[in-house]
Amino acid sequence: AVAQQVGAVLLFDSRFSQPLEHLAARIAERVPALPMLRRRLDLRPGRQPRWLPADDIDPHAHLRTRPVGVNAGVPFTVAVREFFASPVPLDRPPWQLQVVDDADAGRSAVFAKMHHSLGDGLAVTATLLALLSDSEEPRRAASPHGSPPRPVSTVPTTADWRRRATRAGHVVRGLVSLATAGLAPPGGPVGRSTPGRDYAMAALPAAMVRAAAREHGVGTTALLLALVGEALHQLDPAGTGVHDRLRAMVPQTTQALRRADSGDRVYQGNHTAAVSLDLPVGPMPPAWRMVAVAAELARHERADQPLAAQAVVRVLGRLPAPLHARLVRAMYGHRFFTLITSVLPGPRKAHYVWGVRVRSVFPVLPLAD
Repeated sequence: AVAQQVGAVLLFDSRFSQPLEHLAARIAERVPALPMLRRRLDLRPGRQPRWLPADDIDPHAHLRTRPVGVNAGVPFTVAVREFFASPVPLDRPPWQLQVVDDADAGRSAVFAKMHHSLGDGLAVTATLLALLSDSEEPRRAASPHGSPPRPVSTVPTTADWRRRATRAGHVVRGLVSLATAGLAPPGGPVGRSTPGRDYAMAALPAAMVRAAAREHGVGTTALLLALVGEALHQLDPAGTGVHDRLRAMVPQTTQALRRADSGDRVYQGNHTAAVSLDLPVGPMPPAWRMVAVAAELARHERADQPLAAQAVVRVLGRLPAPLHARLVRAMYGHRFFTLITSVLPGPRKAHYVWGVRVRSVFPVLPLAD
């Protein structure tokens, strides 16, 4: 009922001076080097979904333009809502872009969405920048559909077995932590999800966020999650519909992906684990909320929840398609969590498209029921 797609809203400092054809030409030139954008879904009934190569990409099948503002008769917020309410077509590689010309604000924007099975939020952002940025010239990648290299047989050493045993112990400890978390606390903004939803965007300067986190002795993730908790508290300060805590699923970029972040990589696929965090939303000073969130995050990290969640996802992915779908739908709902709150690391350097600077990137997350 609600398409599982991730995306982003890119806001620029000013308006593009180049026509749409120039952007289409750039997409046609760069897509061959971005395998994530050259895959289409094979969804034949009774078979495990799989990717098929789509080497002949028509940029105009994935690219639209739209004016917004008073003269166009469409407010910017309405354009955002309408774009993300419609699912990406599945008869072609499942991604779409829309270039928005906002005459009232004197700036351009790019809306982007793709099916969540293509990649996570970090992969979406990295791919968008590689596709559009003036400074990015992605190297042509080998096709992901060729025959994989033949594995080399090796005999595990004693050290290998020790590492495996240690990792297995961490996974088991994390599974125990996940299993004992129980059901989500009652209350909160829970209801039937629909494709049409409203979007609120607020920009916080990254340097200010990092400075505030240092001042309070917490990480930036804890600070931002505490701000979410504060906002939810202010929506219902009397606590009429919300208890003191709401269960948040917090996706986290895996350590392996962070180690691979060399600044010029284009990520593919979903490389996230998750922790199940009881977010404090009751009345308390904001500084206390930050400390409470930081302590809860640290507790889940010590309990190896992210490692266990990653192992669960791997096991689920190897099950037969009908069983896989049934189990995921049973787990992915309000019985186990109330909201999704994700903190995505943004690019550390400025990016330009035809000389116009990217001012802000706002991620768009999928909805659950």
